[in-house]
Amino acid sequence: MSGGGLVSGLSTRGCTIVTDELIERGTTVALQIQLPEPYTPLKVDLAEVRWADGRDAGLEFLRLRLEEKRRLQGFIRSVQSAKGGGP
Repeated sequence: MSGGGLVSGLSTRGCTIVTDELIERGTTVALQIQLPEPYTPLKVDLAEVRWADGRDAGLEFLRLRLEEKRRLQGFIRSVQSAKGGGP
């Protein structure tokens, strides 16, 4: 997959995306997820499509560098804090 998409439901284990192109269950991809400022893009070395429905798909992160995982955890914590949510 070399297109773009819109990410939602971002967690430390994966995300849901709406893609520009059709992808099938079982497909593996590398991702660069653009996070809001001041965060730099998040790089996922390997993710697998666990489910797909048209242009919607659920991805599980299989390989994420430790530094990227820590950045993702920090981003999620900051979003939860902004919404008044707990850990």
